[in-house]
Amino acid sequence: MSRRGESHVERDRCPVYTAIRVIDGRWKPMICRRLGEGPRGFGELHRAMPGVTIKVLRQHLRQLEADGLVARSVRHKPALRVRYRLTPYGRTLGPVFETLWNMGGATSRASRRHTRAPHRIAIEGRLRFVKTWRARHARPRATSVLPSRAVEKNPAVCGSIVKSASTRRHGD
Repeated sequence: MSRRGESHVERDRCPVYTAIRVIDGRWKPMICRRLGEGPRGFGELHRAMPGVTIKVLRQHLRQLEADGLVARSVRHKPALRVRYRLTPYGRTLGPVFETLWNMGGATSRASRRHTRAPHRIAIEGRLRFVKTWRARHARPRATSVLPSRAVEKNPAVCGSIVKSASTRRHGD
């Protein structure tokens, strides 16, 4: 078996990778947080998470349901109502998310102390790039010399440009 194949087998057996695969997704932690507050309908979840599309929310809910973290209940009276809630197994993620929250907060505070703000670096880098690009690609400003036909047809409109163009033409 190749070295690469061994790492995939090892990763598939590792419980840490399995847990990460279950909660991996841009919106899954937010869905779990909202459902941790209590059961919610699909529309309530969608309104509570601005920016998520209906398609992605549906996909994430189905994945969480398939993994056993979320339970879906359907009520047909008086109208079709679907409610989602965390299962007891899904509630075990609470301490995991809390630990990740604390770690993320500590990491962001430490990185802010030791480095300049990333948005400032990006803005300064962009300005430096623009100035460099302009310096490299600057074209010399052309003096406005009109074609001889334009000068002959309408000398009054052209003004001083006509005089400079005519002196250049005759001066050569």
